[in-house]
Amino acid sequence: MGAQSLDAAIRQAGSAVRLLRDSAVRPHTFPVAPEFTNWRSEQRAWRTTCALFDQSHHMTDLFLRGKDALTLLSRFGVNTFANFAPGRAKQYVAVNSGGYFIGDAILFYLEDELFDVVGHPTVINWLQYNAQAGGYDVEADRDDNSADRPSGPPRLYRYELQGPTARPLVEKLTGEPLPDVKFFHMARFTIAGHRVRALRHGMAGQPGFELFGPWTDGGDVLNAILRTGEEFGLPGTGAHVATCSAGPSSSAAISPNGAGAPTRSGTARRHSAAAAWLSWTKRPSESTTASPSGPLTATSAHAVPMTRTSSASST
Repeated sequence: MGAQSLDAAIRQAGSAVRLLRDSAVRPHTFPVAPEFTNWRSEQRAWRTTCALFDQSHHMTDLFLRGKDALTLLSRFGVNTFANFAPGRAKQYVAVNSGGYFIGDAILFYLEDELFDVVGHPTVINWLQYNAQAGGYDVEADRDDNSADRPSGPPRLYRYELQGPTARPLVEKLTGEPLPDVKFFHMARFTIAGHRVRALRHGMAGQPGFELFGPWTDGGDVLNAILRTGEEFGLPGTGAHVATCSAGPSSSAAISPNGAGAPTRSGTARRHSAAAAWLSWTKRPSESTTASPSGPLTATSAHAVPMTRTSSASST
């Protein structure tokens, strides 16, 4: 049987609601415990101390590289790109040629002519299709989420620190005062001997950072966060907490005594666009190196990009 159009599928089902309700598409699931201690203490952490979430697995990355990359993004997004420059990010809102909403994602401006679109596959599919169909001079390099990836780990780890003690925790990790990083701007740190990029943002009215880098570095970085976090009241937080504190769908969670932390056993698949950006990790360090931590591990779950962009409309 050939591919069926959306219009035909809706007519066959009787309504769009019935089509979605009776869908046979499998759910996207990621390994996570609902709670690691109890809901109250984990819920309190992101308001009073700091919570650690793992966002490594639930989102798809689309690396766009080339002289037409920015043109592609601006043509299919409602955002302004007037002041957009490397080292910044924005909540990207994609539309079709008629201005109808396609979806949203987080857009990272990594380097000159190199972007990373991070989110659910809807926007990624739309941009990838138009990049090919429109004849744009751009290389589209995709890394699916862990539910859809055929094999292997993600290319990048993503650890989010949220709460009042996030700033002093990161300062302790890096061994130096944090630079003045504006909202949805990025900075570079060294943690456990590895280069780390940090996106400054906030969820649910609390300050925070999203730390990311090559997957093979993730275990060392995570161990350093967990060890240093003991001083700042950093607990493992489960999906129940993330659901209530961050948005309508569960966010990622890490347990200090769980399983599934990134290890060096899997080598991330690196195509040319991703590898071009990852080369910055080989540059000389610009900050003090924090000491590696002990052998702690973590568990992860999933999140939705909308949960971390409630204040990003100004970007």
